[in-house]
Formats: sequence, structure tokens, C-alpha cells
Amino acid sequence: EMEHRYYVDGELRRAWFGMDLDGDGHMWHLIDYDYKGDFFLSDPYDDNMIYMNKYNPNANKWLPISECPFAFFDLNNDGASDRVARFSAAPISFSETDDPDYANSQKRYQGPYYKELENIGVMNIRYSFDIDNLASDEHPLHYEMGFNLIAAVPYQYEGMEHTQPLRRAPKTTICVPHSKVIEVAESYSADQTGFTWREFEDAAMKIGYHERPEYDRRWEGVFWTWHRRIMQNTGGPVQDWNVRREFMDAPANKREVYYSPVDRRIHLKGATEGWIQVGHLFGEEKLGEIRMFDTNADGYFDRWEYIDQETGAPIRVASVRDAENIDFGNDWDKLAKFYNEEALPESIRLNEELISELEKHLGNEAAEVETEFAPLLAREEMSPDERRYLLDLVREYFY
Repeated sequence: EMEHRYYVDGELRRAWFGMDLDGDGHMWHLIDYDYKGDFFLSDPYDDNMIYMNKYNPNANKWLPISECPFAFFDLNNDGASDRVARFSAAPISFSETDDPDYANSQKRYQGPYYKELENIGVMNIRYSFDIDNLASDEHPLHYEMGFNLIAAVPYQYEGMEHTQPLRRAPKTTICVPHSKVIEVAESYSADQTGFTWREFEDAAMKIGYHERPEYDRRWEGVFWTWHRRIMQNTGGPVQDWNVRREFMDAPANKREVYYSPVDRRIHLKGATEGWIQVGHLFGEEKLGEIRMFDTNADGYFDRWEYIDQETGAPIRVASVRDAENIDFGNDWDKLAKFYNEEALPESIRLNEELISELEKHLGNEAAEVETEFAPLLAREEMSPDERRYLLDLVREYFY
């Protein structure tokens, strides 16, 4: 274990704590005894956990605050984390209007102590997955799917008090145990749910490890957005282009997804709307948007609109009722197997076949589009999922 205490004018305010659960002796990367915020250099790469606590000077004890915890999981024991969860701890009474990102505000978690800090809740859970099973030493932090969950759930969990006799007083910290984090994330009673799927990178915004700019992945998982549908304590950095967002404005105490044979994608069951801002593939160009709707409130998308960037009007609209959607609930292993072995290969194959047929009729127009997309499609650092996204766009251009 490791701790890093922070003082303001000689007064203890908060501390970071770390647990080396994979036993590799690596937890925090410090410079001059200080954590500089670059956790790529620390250890989010296996079974590990970090968390922050706020010091209560009146009772001489720790309280949960901010990121409590950030928990990483290597569920297939290959040495690379394939799931990550972050709990945002904040006073239940905090103001979403004045402090929408309270848990990520240093002014708050390092500020003076006040009474409301004694009634802390888990206000947001960010829960991300490596669904394509590509996480490895070569491709670390390969998260593409994630949930953003918000509510006001009291921070009360079995086993959250952790006493370390060798620690300076106070010796007991407060955090959901690593062994309970996934269970809590799966059953959290959310008031609203955001669903994110990273389709491709944003060429105008590099958010990955600075020493490997061609590999644009975050150690925290995938983020929600601060636009269109605001969800408190989302955090950042946020990528908005080439990221699919789906929103459910209804209570849910479990995470459920389904596969749509219409767009051959995984979706959040119960989402009423979704969107992908398409662009920033080559620079800062804005190409358009794909919008999804559940028009009959049955829990499944049934309308897709492909929006032109210049006019804002639909170029193509697809409305499909009674599609043979496949429910997966929260069986993530079954989902990954189906998606990687059936859905994704079939989607790529059908795209390539249709593009090949359209090429015969489009001539020079097709050649122009292919020339533009060729450098992206030729990249070595590309997953099948990213390739499918690019082929989807080529297909739509041809259409």
C-alpha cells in the first residue's frame, strides 16, 4: 500500500491511497515526492486500485471524496486491465448547478472541511470495458464501451473501512473494496444512464499517452460528454467526435445492452436517443452526424438519421420496426464472443462487398473518396472495430 498526504498551510486536507493488488511493486509515479497527474506512468495496467479520502479534523478520521475508488481489473489474467470503474464521491447536498463536476474540483477536495462532507454519496459511476479483447502489453487500456451512471446513493458499503496498522493516524480509510466494485457498478441504482462507444479517435485532440501519440487511449476508460445531455461529475478529458453517445433518462438498477441488426452495433437497452458526431478524422473537418431514436418507447432504436453538416438536413433516414434485436443483458462474456466472432466480421464483410459493388457504378467519384480514406485504412494501429467505422463512412459517402 501507499499513501500521499496533502497539506494546505500546514493543515492536513486529503490523501491519495494506493493498493498494489497485482504484486508488481508499482503503484504511483512521483516527481519530487509529488504526483503530477500523469497516471499513464503509474499502474493502471492490471489489478490495482487508487482512491482519495478527505480528512475530518473534528473527528480525526478519513472520509470518501472525489475519485473513490479508481479500480482496475484484469479479469482474464493476461497482465492487462480489461475493465475499469471510477466512483465519484461528493456531498449528497452538492449543487449540480454551481458545482456540476464537484468530485473533480481540487478547490473542493483540497478546500477547508465543512459539515456537509459527513454525508457523502456515490454521485457518479464511470464503468468501462474492453469488449474487443485487444487489451495487452502492446495495446494497453483498450477500452471502447462504457456506462456513465448518476444518482445520489449514500456511500455505505460492506467492508469499506480499511485499517492499516502501519499507517500514521488516522489508520482507517474509507473505500469500496476492490472485490466489491464490479458488483456495485452492475447494480447501482442510476437515475440516468449514459452509454458511450469509442468508434475512432479525434485527430484534432490527442488524449492518450504523450509518448505514444498514435495510440489515443485513456487510462480512465471512456468518458461521457459535457454537451447536449449534461450528467454531473462526468470528469474529463472528453472526446466528442467519432464517439457514439446514447442516453436513457429513466431509473435503472442494472446495465443492459442489445445488438441491433440494423446498424450492426451494440446499444444501451432503454436509450431513447443517440448520436455520433462524425469528423476530425484528418484534422478539424466536420462531416456530419448520425442520430438514433427509439420512437415507440420499446427500449430499442428504430430510426436512424444521417445528417449533412452543411444543411443540417437528413441525407438518409432508415426506419425499421420489429427488428430482430438480440438482448445480452449484462452477460459481457457472451456479448464479447458474439460481437468479435460474428457481428463485427460480418459487418466488415458486408461493407466491403457493398463498397465493391458501388465502386463499379461511381467511377472517379469513388476513387476520390477511397484516396481520402486510404491513409486511415492502411494504419497498423487499428482495431477491427475502428476499421468497421471507417468502412461505414466510406459506404455512406458512396451512397
